[in-house]
Amino acid sequence: MMRWCLLLIAISLGGCNRGNVPATPIVSLTGELPLEVPRIVRAGEDLNIRVGPFDEADGVVIELMMLGGLSTQLYQATVTDDYASFELGETATRWSGHWTLIAHSGEAEGRASLRIEPAEPVSPMTVLVGPRSVPLDGESRAMVVALPEDSYGNPLLNAQSGRLQITYPDGQVKEAILPVRNGVGRAWVPGGSVSGRINLGVGIAEAVGAETVLEAVAGLPNAIEVLAEPAESLADGSTLIELRTQPMRDAFGNLLVDGSLVTFRVEIPGEEPRNLPAYTLDGVARVPLQAPGRAAIAEVRASVYTITSEPIEVYFINSVIAEGFTLRAIVLPEESAILLVTSPIQDQRGQLVRDGTLVDFTLRDSRGRLQQLQGVTTGGRATVEIRMLTLQVGDYTASAVIGDAAASTTFSVR
Repeated sequence: MMRWCLLLIAISLGGCNRGNVPATPIVSLTGELPLEVPRIVRAGEDLNIRVGPFDEADGVVIELMMLGGLSTQLYQATVTDDYASFELGETATRWSGHWTLIAHSGEAEGRASLRIEPAEPVSPMTVLVGPRSVPLDGESRAMVVALPEDSYGNPLLNAQSGRLQITYPDGQVKEAILPVRNGVGRAWVPGGSVSGRINLGVGIAEAVGAETVLEAVAGLPNAIEVLAEPAESLADGSTLIELRTQPMRDAFGNLLVDGSLVTFRVEIPGEEPRNLPAYTLDGVARVPLQAPGRAAIAEVRASVYTITSEPIEVYFINSVIAEGFTLRAIVLPEESAILLVTSPIQDQRGQLVRDGTLVDFTLRDSRGRLQQLQGVTTGGRATVEIRMLTLQVGDYTASAVIGDAAASTTFSVR
């Protein structure tokens, strides 16, 4: 019994002593928190930040916020030996730019600024050129653009410059400075005087880009000369002749680039003007021209952009002969019609003219009034039908003309 009493007394005394031990005070910071921050670091480098010093604040938690244009980062550290230390690595410094650092604890706050500069540019560097081709007219040029970045994708600062090497088709090499502004390096590339591939090499610090090609193409031709082969052809409505240009060169002697559009304009009296498109190959444009159905002199010009050639004349002569060519009128009372029928018509080679060859017919009454008709050949003959209802009583003279050949006949309507 005595032992139990002594145990209860000991427990009671122990509880009283624990209640008298003072608790660890909770420190609440106020005012401005001092920050020790480097002014500039490079992307990917370690960043060491200290907040403090503090008096009797060990164990207090300091929150640090990094505010940048691309992200917001949060960190925590505990005050130890009067300072809260933040040792931040590559993850915190990968994005270049201006950052605001805010330290916070309780009612206390501190701010500081930090600039993270991009690291060295790396290869391959993006290089662009536009336009991709430049005409050799003595004035036109293209722009080459480089987009240098470090290994984290940060663009370079304005203070850095690069180098541009230009190799022309004739082997001439030129060097130029490639200034970098707002993360972009740019420079103009003159076209030169020789057509072909202009190779562009760009380097900034140790970074280089893939070789870029600019095509130098011939400018407008000095002059255009047109030829027709043959220069004289039969006006048979089917023969083809070739219209072509002489090789076209610019002011520096470069052949016009393959695929350049050349327009041949053909004007034949009595017909609508024709525009025949063609494309150059080795500086020459070619296009076929179909002969008209009647004798004529065609005027032909060629144009490239605003440059037009002097006109040439192409002669189309009659393709038929007159020997043995006759015309007769056949009255068809049952059908109340009259047929005008030619005899077989020959061409200059002694062959029957092609089917579809045009023949002009003229019908004249006794008072001199004319009626124009047109027929086409089939099997060498041309035929037209005249309805009796369209004719008045009287005598008529009918004629058929094809080229320089003509034949006539008479008939009466009663």
